Amino acid sequence: MSVEKDKKAPKIWINAGEVSGDIHGGALLTALLKKNNKIQAVGMGGTELEKAGMKNLFRVEELSVMGFVEIFAKLPKIYSLLKNIKKALEVEKPDLLICIDAPSFNFRVIKIAKRLNIPVVYYISPKIWAWGAKRALFLKQNVRRILSILPFEPEFYKRFDMEIDYIGNPLVELVNFKELKDIPTLKKRIGLLPGSREKEINTLMPRFAAAAEILYKQDTKLNFHCVVAPGINPNKIQELWNKNGGLNITLTLHDSNLRYEFIRSCEFIIAASGTATLETALLQVPTIVTYVVSPLTYFLGKRFVKINYVSLPNLILNEEVFPELLQEKCLPENLAKVASVWLEDKENFQTQDSYKILTPTEVKKKLQNLALLLGDENALERAAQIIATELKL
Repeated sequence: MSVEKDKKAPKIWINAGEVSGDIHGGALLTALLKKNNKIQAVGMGGTELEKAGMKNLFRVEELSVMGFVEIFAKLPKIYSLLKNIKKALEVEKPDLLICIDAPSFNFRVIKIAKRLNIPVVYYISPKIWAWGAKRALFLKQNVRRILSILPFEPEFYKRFDMEIDYIGNPLVELVNFKELKDIPTLKKRIGLLPGSREKEINTLMPRFAAAAEILYKQDTKLNFHCVVAPGINPNKIQELWNKNGGLNITLTLHDSNLRYEFIRSCEFIIAASGTATLETALLQVPTIVTYVVSPLTYFLGKRFVKINYVSLPNLILNEEVFPELLQEKCLPENLAKVASVWLEDKENFQTQDSYKILTPTEVKKKLQNLALLLGDENALERAAQIIATELKL
């Protein structure tokens, strides 16, 4: 059923393809409604967009998938979802489609929008610097404005004769380190961020639990805490923990609403690669980055994705500040080894393959420059103004 459109009220469709997009989308919609509280918002989102005032016609949880190979298993569901989105776009007739990241899905939605003559703004530019020219050309032909949140992206787009809007990074404002910097670090508190997708959690949580078992045998005063992402059943996380070495180790679960306060209180974090690593970096908390996909997905990724690091803090700083334990290196014993080094704050530690791990003190020093590189706290205001201009408000 269509959301009735006031004659003077613009209607936008926001399409968030994953939990991080829902978080960014909720903040963006809040900023937009401050400019014009008559804006009507519908689309695909989660709890954050809903709280901000959007009517979710589709849930972001329907698209919780990662990797080339993993997508194939969900193709029938994805095509069905796209078919239903097309019908809904025809009924709703939004004045503007705002796509947030998630290019593999959103590019298909953009094709639908183009056939329906719905203009598109892309909020949080797809990572074309990883994927190359084909995606850049698609954007050039099909998107009216591209809003970038990473400082090195505008220069990359110039290779394709494209001008984009660099707005700064909204996480600088959302994380708000200035308000949280006085939260004390609790020694021996280790934080776990296993991701926001079921597949991701099922893959990483057993490794985290087994690593915790190794560490706990070395020091029973360690305590482990985990943030539960929106839409994830906390009982599932507890079950994975108990079955993989954590049965006799207390795991404290935290709601994602207070994740920044929790992250800031940790001595360090073990996290799935993604937006969470930029959040931990802005909070200046050392983080071990993990990532595991199917062998075929990893092979294809290595072939087609041309980047030196997977985590955003390392990409922005152009240095492996956060150790990255990916794929076959993401083993419990390796996680425990790096964690042990950080707990002891050893200097100039190197693994057997001469892989140098920065100390927590060194990591924090490197992270102090990150917020400066990402810009000031006005990214959301800039994004809202650009979208308001497109809506002719």
